[in-house]
Amino acid sequence: SSMKFAMFFMGEYAAMVIGSALIITLFLGGWSIGFGLDAMVAKLHIGDFYFGGLIHMGCFLTKLIGFILFFILVRWTVPRFRYDQLMKLGWVIFFEAALINVFLAALIIAAPELTAAILVIGAVLLVAVTAAVIWVAKVSEEHPKILRA
Repeated sequence: SSMKFAMFFMGEYAAMVIGSALIITLFLGGWSIGFGLDAMVAKLHIGDFYFGGLIHMGCFLTKLIGFILFFILVRWTVPRFRYDQLMKLGWVIFFEAALINVFLAALIIAAPELTAAILVIGAVLLVAVTAAVIWVAKVSEEHPKILRA
């Protein structure tokens, strides 16, 4: 029977919908329309019926459908990574990008209290550290270290 196959794909799509809903809720404003339009929506009453809830639900569902379509588009167009390629991408590219992001965020947070000279020095150091990390990643990629037991 193909019920196992169907349940597997139903689980995949359920995870896609729930993941999209969480991303929208946490990072894209949830049901908020944005652009200052929420104050106008709060005034939409016809008698005792409040249309704002329907508009907010429509906004959330529109974001949800858009994000699910984005997920599907990425899954159709991007080839699958092998596990070793995925680990290399995570450790060589994304880890360094996360470190650079932390340093840049710290520089931006501290910027109001710093002078222009210190900001320039920090930016130059950030570029130098970024270049060094990229260079080390490239060199280690060209000359892999062989581990022996």
